[in-house]
Amino acid sequence: MEPPADLSPSARKRPRTSTSSSSSNIDTLQDIHGMPSLQAAIIAARALLKRRLSPGYLPPPSDPAPLGLEAQSSQIQELLVKALDKRMHEPFLLVGSRGTGKSLCLEHAFARLRERYRVQGKLRPFRVVYVNGRMESTDVGAISEIAAQLEMSKTLDTSKRRSTGGSAAGGRGGGRGARNQLDFVVEGMRSGTFEETPLVFVIDNIEEFARRGGRGGGGGGGAGGGGKQLLLYSLMDLQHRDDLQFVVLGVSAELDVLDRFEKRIRSRISNKQIFFPPAQPLASVILPIFDQALHLPEDPPSSYPSLSPSFDHSSSDIVEVQRRYARAFNNAWAALRPSLPPLLEWPQKLGRPLRWFTTLAYRAVTNLDSETPFLTLAHFNEALKMQAPHTTAASRGGFATLANLELLVVIAMKRLVDRGKEKCTLDMIWKEYEAFLKQEPLLPCRYSRPVLHKGLLNVLALGLACVCHRVPPGGKSYLEQCPLPPDKDFGSLDAADLGSAPLCITFYPQDLHDFLVAQEHALPTLLTRWGSSWTE
Repeated sequence: MEPPADLSPSARKRPRTSTSSSSSNIDTLQDIHGMPSLQAAIIAARALLKRRLSPGYLPPPSDPAPLGLEAQSSQIQELLVKALDKRMHEPFLLVGSRGTGKSLCLEHAFARLRERYRVQGKLRPFRVVYVNGRMESTDVGAISEIAAQLEMSKTLDTSKRRSTGGSAAGGRGGGRGARNQLDFVVEGMRSGTFEETPLVFVIDNIEEFARRGGRGGGGGGGAGGGGKQLLLYSLMDLQHRDDLQFVVLGVSAELDVLDRFEKRIRSRISNKQIFFPPAQPLASVILPIFDQALHLPEDPPSSYPSLSPSFDHSSSDIVEVQRRYARAFNNAWAALRPSLPPLLEWPQKLGRPLRWFTTLAYRAVTNLDSETPFLTLAHFNEALKMQAPHTTAASRGGFATLANLELLVVIAMKRLVDRGKEKCTLDMIWKEYEAFLKQEPLLPCRYSRPVLHKGLLNVLALGLACVCHRVPPGGKSYLEQCPLPPDKDFGSLDAADLGSAPLCITFYPQDLHDFLVAQEHALPTLLTRWGSSWTE
């Protein structure tokens, strides 16, 4: 088998040695090996670590900033506070390659600000409106999406719907439609200002709206006719109004994004860029992130997810086993840490972003079980093979063949895994989907539970999930397909069977996340954002 591409040439020539000789002082847990309490402790610890390393995990607001991104987080919070408290409508840009922490810093800043205003008694201090340049084919369509998110499409009468060429969520009409949509957007912004709820417009992939050829939806030129950079011009022209309180925030993975703007837009935003470096130093950023994410607390009852209802997690015996395992795991990680730089230095020199390294650790943690309860170099070497470009590309290619219903099911399962649920049921998937429907009343994909059940059966038949009718020895349930009961097949699994049957996904959440953000599908905007959003 070919060595993974991210191993350095020198690393490919020499075999890796084990760290067991330097770890003789680590508790091997031999006296409790195979005990159910140890298996439960490993499963709970693995779920906690995977949640921290998952692509949708958001650090708690109490953390001042994500490690290695302190300067960027400070700038984002400072600019947002100016916009929300002092009504300074200054647009700014977050610029950096994919996976460098732009969305992480932004969502963490939002969480900290919400906590700050909650303490002050403000239940809804601001509202975020998301628009993605890769999801909207025209600027008029983007303005329609903004109107839909502001829930103003409910006020559109038949004549106005006809003029926009559809609903507020999907209209792609010409100049008259653009003017109508802008009027509704401005009215919503004015209403939010009156209610002391300012708006934050997050325009992801903003370079798509900045193409010099113009991205209007038809009609004549000018601000109302879908001319060049209509969306950006419209928002910038509203900045001088004192009756509106909002801020425009652009996100781009292209370093030359400013060169794509028209001159008047570029002059307003050129000096307000926050840059995210493509690569971070290994010793001062990447390894400390690993230290933070891979540390097990020794107070399991309050911090570990409860994944084994058959065990009483308040029992003194269970608590002592969990504490003992956490202590041994932390000691084993401390012994392994000095051996990691030779393995990681080559990917770091290749410019791999932060998310690449957290995904690598996620894949390594996935293989923890009762036979190998501690992380080793073998875990990371196997993770490097799984993270090879051809492997991840093949995984993402499998998602491209799914229908929207099946994608919705795997997205719901991914979100449950992101929150630490290694196993889920049809009931849990349905509740996750129901909660999403309540948050997004304008979502066009609204399925009943029987329809969702059929989609889940298709997902099972395609091998993207498996039925775990029991917990396998050692808790290896994440990528190990468990056999069905002898008298069952996929076709005979009715809703009653799947309502409580434990299911495990057989794909990596990061692969699904990358597929969604790459826009290689026809999912609605709201559903795509749900699948790639952060979970606290």
